[in-house]
Amino acid sequence: MVMPAMIGGSGNWSVPILIGAPDMAFPRLNNISFWLLPPSLLLLLSPALVEVGSGTGWTVYPPLSGITSHSGGAVDSAISSPHLSGVSSILGSINFITTISNMRGPGMTMHRSPLFVWSVLVTAFPLLLSLPVLAGAITIIGVLGFLVWAHHMFTVGLDVDTRAYFTAATMIIAVPTGIKIFSWIATMWGGSIQYKTPMLFAVGSIFLFTIGGLTGIVLANSGLDIALHDTYYVVAHFHYDFTIG
Repeated sequence: MVMPAMIGGSGNWSVPILIGAPDMAFPRLNNISFWLLPPSLLLLLSPALVEVGSGTGWTVYPPLSGITSHSGGAVDSAISSPHLSGVSSILGSINFITTISNMRGPGMTMHRSPLFVWSVLVTAFPLLLSLPVLAGAITIIGVLGFLVWAHHMFTVGLDVDTRAYFTAATMIIAVPTGIKIFSWIATMWGGSIQYKTPMLFAVGSIFLFTIGGLTGIVLANSGLDIALHDTYYVVAHFHYDFTIG
């Protein structure tokens, strides 16, 4: 709620004044953006009042996020909250970009605009581009988690058939990841590369992520996973995967 208050509240008040505009470009869109935030906050806080709350962990994987662990609506509320706040931020970003681009007063060029206006504009673009993806990612993670969640739990005493299914499902999940890596390499192959610091970081990230993916395929095998459980191999796999971030 801090970001909507700072960007939405402070930005809506200050930006029109600083650029010499009478108001934001889309007042009704602004109104919708604001009134989506109270229900979003309510959905975020309400799981604390439902049974034991939303205790799913950061992965939101079943069975913790499933009906067996949370029979009430706590998880549903927790997932719905960022969707609503995301829609609010998307609408607000559209409003800011349109207002700053088209409603500046006479003589107020972009180069003369105050730094605060630039900061709001620069913030609005990533919000507009990333939030739809993040909102979709929450849903997709839930779907993928439903398919492969037990690959974190091979050592808890699952039966052979269950382990066989989750081994196969986890290996299949690795296929689009491999395609993604080849896509990155092909993009570099067809481009004009200058090995400066940002590009070196990008190449290093692909290398580290590839190692993380290859070690993950090994751990996808339930028999090997049991043998490697609680070793630094698993720790290394996790950190190689997340180094790309």
